[in-house]
Amino acid sequence: CLFFLNGYSIILLSSRKKRINKEVRKMTCECYPEPDNPDFVGCGEDCLNRLLMIECNHRCPCGDLCTNRRFQEGCKIKVEVFKTEKKGWGVKTLEDLEQNQFVIEYCGEVMNYRDFQSRAQRYDRQKRRHYYFMTLRADEIIDATLKGSISRFINHSCEPNCVTQKWTVNGLLRIGFFTLRTIKAGEELTFDYQLQRYGKIAQTCYCESPSCRGIIGGEKHTPLKTTVEKIDELERLIGDHRGMTVSDQALKLSRLMVRAEDMPQRIMLLRVLQNTTDQSCLKAFLRYQGLSLLWSWMVDAGAKPSSKLQLELLATLKYLPVSSKNQLEDSKVMRVVNKWAIAVEEVP
Repeated sequence: CLFFLNGYSIILLSSRKKRINKEVRKMTCECYPEPDNPDFVGCGEDCLNRLLMIECNHRCPCGDLCTNRRFQEGCKIKVEVFKTEKKGWGVKTLEDLEQNQFVIEYCGEVMNYRDFQSRAQRYDRQKRRHYYFMTLRADEIIDATLKGSISRFINHSCEPNCVTQKWTVNGLLRIGFFTLRTIKAGEELTFDYQLQRYGKIAQTCYCESPSCRGIIGGEKHTPLKTTVEKIDELERLIGDHRGMTVSDQALKLSRLMVRAEDMPQRIMLLRVLQNTTDQSCLKAFLRYQGLSLLWSWMVDAGAKPSSKLQLELLATLKYLPVSSKNQLEDSKVMRVVNKWAIAVEEVP
């Protein structure tokens, strides 16, 4: 077995087809450095990329002052693997941590669903009690059983002090642990496994928290090929409504759009925008890089006229409260629309 503090997940897929489209990788935030301000923090909590859970890259206007590159910089805090009384190995911090602080990335071998099924069956034949699978997206699973970061030793708690978050880093989706509250040095790091780790047999939970559920895992926690992952997230976002009703939903919708890869997912998200009548929601979407996200999808849709995705994108643009033509031109949306118009005219 090989476990390390910092590193990257090992990709076993024949090709990493799930890389976020290159146009999203080019998206830059709107933060600007203030060299004369000694208290300046580059790309802080109000950074557009940070809000969308996208890490900045070398194009960031803040340059070396950018603080939104936590995955790229790796784990900087002191943590230690230790033997617990009842839960086997665990991980504790050796220094005080603030709320919402990046702790460490969850790394391992990245595989598709078919390879995951094969490996899970092999582990079952080997009668392994502990599983270290974590879903990256619908058809990508991380396995940290044999190779990965020491984060695989982080134990479950029904009242955790950490949570996992999925961030887009240089076009790839990555999972990291972030603190839910302040954590004192010497305290064990925990997170709620929920549906993220999988084992065929339920295990007794030893977290001993007041709200302990008593068990971890079980048959219902065995993963299925969740091609409807985005549908579930969307249902949690808008509930029984067809569109957004609260402006806060615009940020979550934009985050889903960053991660949406195939046409059915994208069309489903575009329909949410089309069915939104609250102007404050649509204006909030535009503030959260909405036009840039749509432009990236337009580039992906290609130059062939009248594709289903193109029609849905054009229909969506009609509903957005764009204040000026310059706003469309700055986002490069008009440039693509004009190309499509020319392509339609050239069709015999």
